[in-house]
Amino acid sequence: MKILQIIDSLSLGGSERMAVTMANAFALGGHESLLIATRNEGILKSQISSSVRYWFLNKRTSYDIISLIRLVRIINQERPDVVHAHSTSVFWSMLVKLFLPWVKVIWHHHLGLSNLVKAKPRPLIIFLSRWFYGAVMVNQRLFDWAILELKCDRSRICYLENFSDMQIIIRDKLEFTSNGLRILHLANFREQKDHINLVKSLLLLKDRGIQFKAYLVGSHIDQVIAYRVQVFIKENELSNQVKVIGPSDDIGKYAMQCNVGVLSSFSEGYPVSLIEYGSFGLYIVTTNAGQCEAILGKDKYGTVVPVGNPMAFADALQSVSNDLSSAYERSTAFQLHLQSKNAAKKFMDAYITTYRN
Repeated sequence: MKILQIIDSLSLGGSERMAVTMANAFALGGHESLLIATRNEGILKSQISSSVRYWFLNKRTSYDIISLIRLVRIINQERPDVVHAHSTSVFWSMLVKLFLPWVKVIWHHHLGLSNLVKAKPRPLIIFLSRWFYGAVMVNQRLFDWAILELKCDRSRICYLENFSDMQIIIRDKLEFTSNGLRILHLANFREQKDHINLVKSLLLLKDRGIQFKAYLVGSHIDQVIAYRVQVFIKENELSNQVKVIGPSDDIGKYAMQCNVGVLSSFSEGYPVSLIEYGSFGLYIVTTNAGQCEAILGKDKYGTVVPVGNPMAFADALQSVSNDLSSAYERSTAFQLHLQSKNAAKKFMDAYITTYRN
């Protein structure tokens, strides 16, 4: 197949990471893989395989006619089998279809606010969906919603789990269990990631006399949220324990310094960060948002706590601190589980079977 993906940017984020991971996987699988970033480039550009053909449109606004014309020309010249539009890129993809009616648009929905999908329906998406060729949903709740609401052929609406192309790294048990809690949080600063929930739980750990270090890695998408987190850290004298790193294209640099990966969101889709934590052998503590509980086998491979509950989050981290040997065993079991799932192959096989003519 010849698959052209469209993504808004290549900054660090779940949908952006998946776009690059998919592009590389398509190319590795012998398909012709094309990727277009419309608005911004970013750190993830360096991770695009040389086998993937890439364009950047430098779109200035939603009404950038010059960039739209360029996008139409690229697609018309390349004649892909499908145009795979991530998240809001579907709107420009549908504008392209006005000029090129033969284009087959697949919408990939990465919505983090999946638990609000009924409360906040997307009438424009639902209207446009009658012209979609298909749709990919990242968790069961979104899939159920799509089957009920979208107007495209239901046989081409898929629930496909996100996957990571990171290699499994087996950790040394002595290194893992030494030097207390070393916590990594991979999440851009935005409302639904609920960083405040996390730092409140870390303050509770400090008050209980538990030794720890925490690294918050992610782009400051919402400057207000980032500022509030930094003020909280400073006012509560957490600066020695909690470091705000910002964006990084070297996750391994921080993951290999840590033994616990956390996610404190009140809403998620299918967070790739949990798979990345598992690949690096981190024990996972996460809120019960989106598909998190299912990813961890309902507490089999990590600890799942209620959303918006710093006390429960702190209790979970304290339990890990009290028994790092057990955490090591469960994190190793999660790695074996990830290997046995072979999620990348399952994703590719299902995608090609569903969308190939």
